[in-house]
Amino acid sequence: MAAIQKIRSHGTILMIILGGALLLFIVSSVITNFNIFSNANEVGSVNGKSLDAQTYQRRVEILSEELKTRNTMQSGKETALSDQEMSTVRNYVWQEFSTSQVIKKEAGKAGLSVSDEELDDVLRTGQAQCIQLFWPLVAQFGLGDQYNFQALKQFIGEKDKNMQQIAQSGNADAMNKYAMAIEAWDLVEKDFLPNEILLQKLNTLMSMSVVSDPISAKYDAARLSDAIDAQIVAIPASTIDDAKIQVSEAELQAAYDELKEMFYQNDETRDVKIIDVNVVPSPQDMASLKKDMEGSAQQLATATDINNVIGTASTIQYTNMPLTKAFFQSEVPDVAQRLDSGATGSVVAPYISKERDGSDVYTTFKVVAKEELPDSILYSVIVPRGKDLDSQKKSADSIYKAIAGGADWAALSKKYNQQGAKSDSIWMTSKMYERFGMSAEEVKINTTLNTTPAGEFTKIEGDGGDMIVKILDRKAMQTKYNVAIYRRNVEFSDKTSDTEQSKLNEFLAKNQSIDAIVKNAPKSGYKVQDYDALSKSGVVNLVAGIGNARDVATWIFDDAEAGEVSKVYEVGSKNDHLVLAMVTGVNKKGYLPIDNPGVRKQLTAYVKQQKKVQQLAKNYGKMSFEQASAVAGAVTDTIANVNAFAIYQGGVMAQKVGTPEVKLAAAICKTAVSKTAVVEGTGALYFVKVLTKKTTKHTDAFAQLIGANIAQSMLVGGQQGGSPLLTALIEKTKMDNNLYKFF
Repeated sequence: MAAIQKIRSHGTILMIILGGALLLFIVSSVITNFNIFSNANEVGSVNGKSLDAQTYQRRVEILSEELKTRNTMQSGKETALSDQEMSTVRNYVWQEFSTSQVIKKEAGKAGLSVSDEELDDVLRTGQAQCIQLFWPLVAQFGLGDQYNFQALKQFIGEKDKNMQQIAQSGNADAMNKYAMAIEAWDLVEKDFLPNEILLQKLNTLMSMSVVSDPISAKYDAARLSDAIDAQIVAIPASTIDDAKIQVSEAELQAAYDELKEMFYQNDETRDVKIIDVNVVPSPQDMASLKKDMEGSAQQLATATDINNVIGTASTIQYTNMPLTKAFFQSEVPDVAQRLDSGATGSVVAPYISKERDGSDVYTTFKVVAKEELPDSILYSVIVPRGKDLDSQKKSADSIYKAIAGGADWAALSKKYNQQGAKSDSIWMTSKMYERFGMSAEEVKINTTLNTTPAGEFTKIEGDGGDMIVKILDRKAMQTKYNVAIYRRNVEFSDKTSDTEQSKLNEFLAKNQSIDAIVKNAPKSGYKVQDYDALSKSGVVNLVAGIGNARDVATWIFDDAEAGEVSKVYEVGSKNDHLVLAMVTGVNKKGYLPIDNPGVRKQLTAYVKQQKKVQQLAKNYGKMSFEQASAVAGAVTDTIANVNAFAIYQGGVMAQKVGTPEVKLAAAICKTAVSKTAVVEGTGALYFVKVLTKKTTKHTDAFAQLIGANIAQSMLVGGQQGGSPLLTALIEKTKMDNNLYKFF
């Protein structure tokens, strides 16, 4: 108890992901564009509890930093998060908030709470998803890869002293990282860890309330003990042309009555149509870029000053020293695979490749030099002090001459309070310093350390002072490459962007109604995409997919009425999308009517699929297994280790059909070995032949346990899966979701 109180008194740390039913998202990087907070103060509310914009922003920043830290620790380099990762972060913060509010309310009704002793126990053991998942955020400050409660106590206890030392160093980035780690832990202890424990208690309570009657349990145990292998012949519904199937209004109404609950919506939605134009480089843009790349390649071949060629146009700045092939493989794999294809001094002709984010880049490079150099260097260094730069350099020169004259290195090192003994020296690996765009001074220092033979010493002169280094050992000799890379993003020009925008605006001027736009879009080369019954949460995914499109979402839900057409929006993470939005309908909370376009589309597809399978059954249902396998379009597959639990899990799937089938799972379970069955499935007509069936017998007690586990899993789900109970509670919770304004 004392330990938990001491940690609580000092501040903050790591973030938590709720266990059990919550989706796990690992996310990172700091938000840089949240000017919208001046226009909206609330991201949303759940059961009357609001999530304000400032809190939301800070939590996104913390979660972003966590993933950024984790990525850095795993890859050894710091990289920015992708648009998709940032979208995941923003989505997760809202999901975590909304789910936690539901858990708190339901746990309160059940009289469940979390005591300080329970928190203390979890903190001591570290047995929580949040602690294990977000430990890297504090581990980066020397606490070790594995969770260590004592190290954590010291980290929190010394936070004021450490922050003062960081502040004195003037390193603003380090200060922000440290403060963020402290704040994150406070969120874990005060909010997310209690929620995780509450969810576990709620699931446990519900599980213990479930019982299974002995007869059903024994039957379930027998079926779940089966391991059945079956061969399948499937005649897919897709073998029948859609156009040949007619659907009547009576059939649609019957399907609507059957599936009506699917069309219930908790919140108001919009029927939306979108034209999304992806702006790409024109042939003229590509020709201009190609000319620049070819000219730069020629200059690289003859230039005496590489930096004059690279300049600021290249997205990769030149480091004038040899680097390991592993570094190139990590940073520019396309360059790495071409390093050994040319001799020293050769220039690789310009080529187009893809970055990790999928964007195209144009690259040429010159292999300036190849050298055999160590990957690991053990060295000792003396950096004398001085009242000013001149006196420091004079002192360094004096020490250097003394060592050259035979003075003892260890003695001088001790005198100047520096590292000296071999056991006190420094190992440096290539991974510790390699990067593009090193300054001239960084290059000088690292080149000297790489090229000085073991046992020798030298003086390195720098703008900020001089140092004397002694190389004690060199290991892992390998080929390193001095490479000058000229790389340009394959981008469209302003002229191309203006042309595409003018074309779309001209199209809009000529087609001002939704009907006219839909009718004439294909003639002008535009595709209209339908988003029926688009919810506020659904529009978040739309915005995230396009990138930087919150203005479109805000227009759809805050400004537009049914029948209205938006202006042309220039959006996308690189302003590479032009979006025209149309709202065709506004759907109030409740059941969507049968005449809703989206509903009719789903019902029509459902009825057609049913009628196709019925037609297949009429045509081929009386065939033998062998005869069915010879039908045009039929596919065969083998499904192994099937038992009755597959029915509870949504069925089994023939991989070549791709549709989970509950009826197929049931037919496999009840068909005897060597016997066959015909099944009218959802996606195909199936012919089943059971090959083998192995059964393990269990005691009545074990059967009772299996029965209870089945019932429990249907109610609360697995430890890592979604909880039907929690899902149902969330669906019945009053929420106001404005997340679309914050993407």
